[in-house]
Amino acid sequence: MKQRVFAFLLVISSLTVFSQNLVPNGSFDRCKKCPGDTTGLFIYVQDWLGMFQPNIQNFYPNPVRTIEYFHKCGKGVSSIDSSDFLGQQSPRTGAGMAGLIFNEWNFGLHFYREWITVLLKDTLEKDSSYCVSFYVRKTNTYTTDFWMKWNMSTNTFSATFTPDTLIGKFPVSQWWPSPQVVYNDTLIRDTARWFRISGSFKAKGNEAYMTIGAGLPDDQISVEPDSIWWNLVYYLVDDVATWKCSAPVYRADAGDDLRICVGDEVSLGTHDYPEYRYYWFKQGNLQDTLSTEALPVFTPQKTTTYVLLVVDFKYDRSWDGILVEVEPDCPGFEMIPNVFTPDSDGYNDLFVPQCTGNTEYRITIYNRWGREVFKGNQDHLWDGNINGVKASEGVYYYVISAYHVISGAKRHFSGSVTVLY
Repeated sequence: MKQRVFAFLLVISSLTVFSQNLVPNGSFDRCKKCPGDTTGLFIYVQDWLGMFQPNIQNFYPNPVRTIEYFHKCGKGVSSIDSSDFLGQQSPRTGAGMAGLIFNEWNFGLHFYREWITVLLKDTLEKDSSYCVSFYVRKTNTYTTDFWMKWNMSTNTFSATFTPDTLIGKFPVSQWWPSPQVVYNDTLIRDTARWFRISGSFKAKGNEAYMTIGAGLPDDQISVEPDSIWWNLVYYLVDDVATWKCSAPVYRADAGDDLRICVGDEVSLGTHDYPEYRYYWFKQGNLQDTLSTEALPVFTPQKTTTYVLLVVDFKYDRSWDGILVEVEPDCPGFEMIPNVFTPDSDGYNDLFVPQCTGNTEYRITIYNRWGREVFKGNQDHLWDGNINGVKASEGVYYYVISAYHVISGAKRHFSGSVTVLY
């Protein structure tokens, strides 16, 4: 929580930046239509293609498009709530995710592999360093019958960047020997959490496609448990990102703590960037989202702590909070004149804002060109003179900074006043 400051309103700026994540639809949220079966990710999802490549060529003479796509709008086995297939596992972020077989194990052999491919938003620049991340999650055990299971774990996940698409390339061993980003460490067995695969590399230039799968030779891949029957290495994939490692990253910043008056509106947040997602909550209730705007406006009726979750362009999360103290004892004005006549006739010769009890204030007057012409307070009021010379008739502008002498609450008022003679 940031140090409390007694300010009425933050000055908010919204900056525009270019796209950082080069992977379109990296969270698989956007679909052509809601999936209703497992006939292939490429039928339903935008931007992505998926295929599997058998090692036994006489069974499957050509690569086949068949990657599962799960979405919150899906039906049957493609539904997020399909406990038979997924065990009710949800996307890491957003509404969609892919599911693919990284290996199939049959009688001690790797039977086939699946992979997904996407055309990047822009080609990679020669000698530039790029960072990569995506998330995988092992599904719960799924059994189709007594001889085929989906419960194997693996230690190998990779991302390969190429100038041309790898969809339709055959066989795997000829085009997938050198992925740029590889995880080849301990077996990932956890079904309760998403696991981040990440790395970086220097581009050769003109790489335009990204492919995710198990991009190492069979003898470098570990799986368990061993089985003489068919068993699948099946993982969900979500939140895929590729970006220049030098790209700036902005964390959640809800702003400095505020003290406002009851009934006042308050604007929260400090930035609004493309490819960032913003979620606002009340402290103690992270189930109900108050707003998904970057810079929301609230009117709290009592002191409230707001919590901000930001998901950045690479799907990392950050949190921040802001305390908005609502003060019932606030400064105010019963009336602020919009005209006065400083002609020395003893009537309406001073500009006199009529404040409520326990209110004191400072006032500044500007001419129509924005030049300051008077500064005073409740004991030193403007008499229409500017440096000893009568002000010209016309419209002037005031800014009043008022505060409550007991509570310390502050408010700001502004408007115009016309000088007539």
